Amino acid sequence: MYRFLAIGILLLFSLPLLAQPVRYHYNLKFDDSIQTISGNAKVSLHNNTSATLTEIVLHLPPRALENKKSYLQKELVEFQKVDAYFAKPEELGSIKIPTVQFGDQIATICTKCEFAKIPLATPLLPGDSIKLRFDFQIALGSYEFNGNGFDGKVFRIIDWLPSIATFDSTGFHPYPFSFQWDVYPQKASYSVDLSLPDKFLVASNAELSTSSEKERLDYLKAHPYTPHLGGDSLKTLHFEHVGTNLQFFISQYYFVFPIDANRTLYLTSPDRFSPSAIESLDQQVSKFFKGEIDNALDDYDLIILDVKIGEYQSDHLLSLEMPKDAFKQAAELAHARAEMLFRYQLQPNGIDELWLARGVPYFYKYQFINEFYPEEKWLPFSNSFVGRFFALDAFDYSYQNQFLYLYLARQGLDQSISTPADSLSRLNYEAIAEAKTFMALNHLREYISPNTFKRSMKRFVEDSSTSSVPLLKSSFEYFSNKSVDWFFQDWLPTAKSYDYALTKTDYCPTISTATVKNKGALILPFSLTGIKDDEVVLTQWYDGHDSAKTVQMYHADYDKVVLNYHQTVPEMNQKDNTYFNRLLFQRLEPLRLQFYYSFEDPNRSQLFWTPTISYNAYDKLLLGVSLDNSSLVQKPFEYLIGPDFSTGTGTLTGYTSFKYNFVPEQPKLFHQISAGLYTRYYHYDQDLAYFRISPALNFYFKKPYPRSSILQQLKLRLVHLDRELPDNFTEPANEIGNSSFTVFNANYRYQETNILHPYLLQADFQLGDQFSRIGLEADVRWMLPNKKWLIWRSYAGAFFFNKFYEQGITNSYYSIGLSGTKDFLFDLPFFGRSDETGIWSQQFFVSEGGFKSATNVFADQWMLSTNLVVPVWSVFGAYADAGLSDGFNKVYYDAGLRISVITDFFEVYFPMVNQGNFVPTDYNYFSRIRFILDIDQSNIINRLRRGYY
Repeated sequence: MYRFLAIGILLLFSLPLLAQPVRYHYNLKFDDSIQTISGNAKVSLHNNTSATLTEIVLHLPPRALENKKSYLQKELVEFQKVDAYFAKPEELGSIKIPTVQFGDQIATICTKCEFAKIPLATPLLPGDSIKLRFDFQIALGSYEFNGNGFDGKVFRIIDWLPSIATFDSTGFHPYPFSFQWDVYPQKASYSVDLSLPDKFLVASNAELSTSSEKERLDYLKAHPYTPHLGGDSLKTLHFEHVGTNLQFFISQYYFVFPIDANRTLYLTSPDRFSPSAIESLDQQVSKFFKGEIDNALDDYDLIILDVKIGEYQSDHLLSLEMPKDAFKQAAELAHARAEMLFRYQLQPNGIDELWLARGVPYFYKYQFINEFYPEEKWLPFSNSFVGRFFALDAFDYSYQNQFLYLYLARQGLDQSISTPADSLSRLNYEAIAEAKTFMALNHLREYISPNTFKRSMKRFVEDSSTSSVPLLKSSFEYFSNKSVDWFFQDWLPTAKSYDYALTKTDYCPTISTATVKNKGALILPFSLTGIKDDEVVLTQWYDGHDSAKTVQMYHADYDKVVLNYHQTVPEMNQKDNTYFNRLLFQRLEPLRLQFYYSFEDPNRSQLFWTPTISYNAYDKLLLGVSLDNSSLVQKPFEYLIGPDFSTGTGTLTGYTSFKYNFVPEQPKLFHQISAGLYTRYYHYDQDLAYFRISPALNFYFKKPYPRSSILQQLKLRLVHLDRELPDNFTEPANEIGNSSFTVFNANYRYQETNILHPYLLQADFQLGDQFSRIGLEADVRWMLPNKKWLIWRSYAGAFFFNKFYEQGITNSYYSIGLSGTKDFLFDLPFFGRSDETGIWSQQFFVSEGGFKSATNVFADQWMLSTNLVVPVWSVFGAYADAGLSDGFNKVYYDAGLRISVITDFFEVYFPMVNQGNFVPTDYNYFSRIRFILDIDQSNIINRLRRGYY
């Protein structure tokens, strides 16, 4: 009887192991002297699908760094991170696994692939099993690339061992290792024997079962500030685990503390603050999750790393970076515990259902902040005098999600919530999978009520061994008496906009009504809230409608009515969500004259003012102020008025900009079209002013796919320019008619932003009364191992007609320059555009012929040129240019040295050779030196945005 009972108990505890389709037994040896993990693996694979398996797919994670053509390496490059691409092999690490043996078969493993497909001689039928065995050796590299490797204190082995690729009823899923650690986790049984020097301790999500080592940990927890002592003699530790991943953090620098009787905190420094703070914050977070899902989520160990690289957690061991303050530590702990449950334990497909794996834990992080730290603001100094002066105190901590979403959505770059991980651009990963998901779930929570939301999520957690969207939907439907189809069927799969506007309210003796217009493309629920004396009277929800509709409200006397009063919702525009019960300006929020720039405040009508200081050689110091409505999030209509006082002339100068941005609801060719009118009035020479007015249309092409690195833009504009001329001016023959002219300009740009090999192809067409010309430019770059670009540029320009040249006039105002443009459209930010001597005469831009030496050569028919820049060391490099102009009888060329402080924005060129002359021997060599200084804000923004969206 007792034997039968013992067998029954053994079987009961063995069921979780037997239920797993994959069982691993690793025999590992860790050698810190050469930073390797070596050993062998025995794998039992049970085909629990209804399909016959003809091959087995083995995942070799270290190849994700080792192979420069891997998905991870490409992703790092896409995100402008090139350290791994140019790293030495020993810095990247590697894996050696020559063969895999199963039955009588021995399969040779490919030497570079991240996934090894092993064909089976005998297909594996449903219900059958197979056993594999292989030896391997992993060389650990630097942790800086994706978190795996040695950081100076801790050897990190995070989901880095060879394993069977995830498979389900549809087959194998060879999802590669990713920059964000997106996974489709699969539960497996792990048994690990790890041999390593006695001086090391191991933190792992697997359970340690070696009694002597457990006793050592207990002793260290009882004496937490006692340094851990141990030698180089080997010990073997045994770990068991049933879970979704396997992680080991090996260090001789650990200080070990108890979180409670069953949980352990690992620190790499004797920090006397963190243990007590963690204990307090742990209780706070447990209380939060107990209230939200009736589960404290407190079955975990915790390791605090000096620096954490990578967005990973696990199903038992949580890892956090050393916090800056208690609030950040609490928020990250809440986030990590939510990820432990919703991302790892419930096993969602974290690639195809990213919002479920990433967005739900992110949602709970911000719910936790809202409940326990409601006073926290997003921006630094928000609660100080500085914060109030800049109105930073208007934005709570969660507003960053609204800003990030609107920043992209208002440019037509939004994606659906259900977009898979490998289809999201880098910034959209945060803006959609996390920020938009958080706001959408918050809207759903408000709609069905917070209590119903909690009960639904509790059911989802309790009843789901695995996580999926249908299971989540059924949990909400179980408790909610309202339909949630709009969330799961309408909102999740589309990037269409959600946007309602409150256009009118009426208060009659017996009824109150509100007129609501749907300005978006989605028919989703919205709420109306009546406010009286700054207190909420009542909030009512409505099912949504198309176009405009008048709805009945609870009858009361309101000071104002607010649509979606909770505000944390991915709505395109909340500036039209309030209607005031007053005689005038019913839809105008209180005006805020706000210093400098800020974020869009839905509760204020913002007018930004900013003192400005600029300079040119003729106006001298320009003191002014800019007045605009342009927050850091694009608006449909934007204006900018910038009057300046010219201290050099004593006159008023300045600029204006009026722009309308149109974003198509379902873009086919363009994701945005902008129409604008721009004016400028400044001085271009001593006491001589110019006025420029330019209406323009900008077409921003939709990317071939969201993660594409290709940007395309077409600009159409008319430029009318009036220039003052001196009173005694005698117009030279080659400047006839250039004091006032109008030019039509069409410019098309095709840009590849891949940081390793970026290039720009550009066509520029100009048409005026006196001429018509076209310029074609190719700027191609290759990043070298010193992380500097080798730049090759070519230019071809030609006139369709040139009335000056037809009259025998050469070197006209509109001629093409070999060593830089005459910039007759006044596009470039020259400080002294008319100077012929002095420092500002040496400023130039690489345009047209692109020569770095001043040549005073201009073309009136055509020009061909090519330019080469070679980086040598640090900021130092060399250049060479060659070209032809208006004939094949003479080749122009030059060469010299280059100092590139900031490529394309601040560079200095020292000519050495120009047409066979050794330039340094020329009189006044200093005047031959030329420099680039580009302060154009749009160019700076375009450089900073590269790789993000």
